[in-house]
Amino acid sequence: GSVDAWDLTTGSASVTIAIIDTGIDGGHPDLAGKIVPGRDVIDNDNNPHDLNGHGTHVAGIVGAVGGNGIGVAGAAWNIKLMPIKVFQSNGVGNSSTIAEGVNYATANGATIQNMSFGSYAESSTLKSALENAYASSFLVAAAGNNKICIGPGLCPDKKFSAPLYPGAYTFVLGVEDGNGSYDNYDQDGPIFSRYSNLLNYELAAPGTSIMSTVPNGGYRKLTGTSMSAPLVAGGIALYNQEKSEDSKELIFGNLINTAETYVDFEKAIKLQYVVL
Repeated sequence: GSVDAWDLTTGSASVTIAIIDTGIDGGHPDLAGKIVPGRDVIDNDNNPHDLNGHGTHVAGIVGAVGGNGIGVAGAAWNIKLMPIKVFQSNGVGNSSTIAEGVNYATANGATIQNMSFGSYAESSTLKSALENAYASSFLVAAAGNNKICIGPGLCPDKKFSAPLYPGAYTFVLGVEDGNGSYDNYDQDGPIFSRYSNLLNYELAAPGTSIMSTVPNGGYRKLTGTSMSAPLVAGGIALYNQEKSEDSKELIFGNLINTAETYVDFEKAIKLQYVVL
């Protein structure tokens, strides 16, 4: 489905995807020229270097340059990447720092915000930043890597359930890997929720052994729903360019309704409507 979607579009430079993460190595030859000014909330400056590697890997999945004869091709080649560093080099972050990063991305025109992280503890500060962001951005987040169902109640395997935030929020597209071996999952599917606030993970995208960029010009395979989310973020950039008049709710619905195991962007983009 995704390579077919490239026949329609490879993304537009008018779309900016904020990578809310550990920073990005902007000097990587497969990412250079795609980076717009971002923010390092950890060091309180505008130089979000990636000292961990996670953010650079996520960024490559979204937008590594395709057709340039090196490395890998991201889901949307022509988009811009906004690095927002909210995690320390050891990969630890907190909700108020992340909220500050989300607010920066929103204020600076991010079209899509990718959040390859999560917590089972809910933060009202981060929630309100995301509610504010939703007015102007698509929000995409990882479902988590602990093989726990979203709930409520006991999971089918009798484990205790727990929603992972922010992916569980109804206004955030929560992305599973879809292979079921390790990833958190939505036991009642993407449409139905027994939670009164309608917590859901909506989509699945490949996240196992995904090759992407790492700092200092390298490449590495990583596995996690951290890798699944940016494929969806990049795919939304393609969809949004082809059908910019569609509302977020319609796009969410189209992505869910055309998915089989995985989201199928070509199918979603080509969905036809008929008058009845």
